[in-house]
Amino acid sequence: MTAIKDGEYTATIYKLIKDGQYVEAIHILNSQLQKHTKSRAALSLLGYCYYHIQDFTNSAECYEQLTQLHPEVEEYKVYYAQSLYKAGAYPEATKASFVLDNPSSHIKVRRVPSAALKI
Repeated sequence: MTAIKDGEYTATIYKLIKDGQYVEAIHILNSQLQKHTKSRAALSLLGYCYYHIQDFTNSAECYEQLTQLHPEVEEYKVYYAQSLYKAGAYPEATKASFVLDNPSSHIKVRRVPSAALKI
């Protein structure tokens, strides 16, 4: 891919994701994350992309960072637990599900074993 102009990163990344080019988006997001290590947008999109290429361990790492940086965002906790479960880290996924604040989130996580997850 050619160099991305300043101000076009967001549009480029969303187009790559829309087109299913997750690996290319991951490459760009990782380079941006090196410059902005706590970027909420980069971590969230990176977790999403890793999840979609079934790299659940890296997805969980992104969502774990997000739960630490933004503990008020319930969705990150759910995505973290789901990624751990899909990575086969069942005890960790169970533990992560216990910190969910919203009762409806518990239902989402409880359905994990029987449902195909899509973030």
